[in-house]
Amino acid sequence: MKKIVIIFLLPVLLLFCHSCNTAGGTSDSGKPNVIIIYTDDLGYGDLTCYNPESKINTPNIDKLAGEGMKFTDVHSAASFCTPSRYSILTGTYCWRAQSTSELQGGYDTPIIGDDEMTLGNLFKKNAYSTAAIGKWHVGMKWTLKEGESEQEEENIDFEEALIFTPVDQGCDYFFGTSGCTSDDSPFAFIEDRHVLGLPLSPLNNLQVVGDFNRETGEVFYKDVLVAQGWDQKKADTIFTNKA
Repeated sequence: MKKIVIIFLLPVLLLFCHSCNTAGGTSDSGKPNVIIIYTDDLGYGDLTCYNPESKINTPNIDKLAGEGMKFTDVHSAASFCTPSRYSILTGTYCWRAQSTSELQGGYDTPIIGDDEMTLGNLFKKNAYSTAAIGKWHVGMKWTLKEGESEQEEENIDFEEALIFTPVDQGCDYFFGTSGCTSDDSPFAFIEDRHVLGLPLSPLNNLQVVGDFNRETGEVFYKDVLVAQGWDQKKADTIFTNKA
């Protein structure tokens, strides 16, 4: 049996698998380990394995390239996160799916169909175990309060398990967030189908570091829902350690 771990690290998507019973790159069955690093805002020349003059030192990725294969003719399905992520997960052009022209928020519904093939499903059918860690950002289905029909923040029952998450789309395990960790409420981790750090609390002036304000590099959110113990600056470190 092989193990595959799919990691969606903001803003990086990684997929890598390793053997459960061998120390090398393949299992007893001969199936290879697979690592896909899927990154927002990364140029071809940013990696030193492709550009020795890069201003960014990338020794670990260089080692992967040296021990694996390098590709020089590659393309992206879209220029931003949700649609390109949809395409890499499903193998389908993003314009063939509904609602892929915009980024999915933390409360948006899934744009991957219930019966749509994903990388997770593909690997599971080939005797791999699967997991996703990091931001999902292609929609989830939340449990709503009694009598509500619209998937909006005030209508969601956070105490109840989510109805449709990555564990319904080819992942045996999931730890991450529904949307982008830098700007999508709720600011809370989800494990499999459950929100961690309950009860969520409204918080004013949550500081988010990013490039949203060209002058200050910061943006402040008002009345966002935040999990107990949530630390904005540690989210990516937690993803890394969990991976």
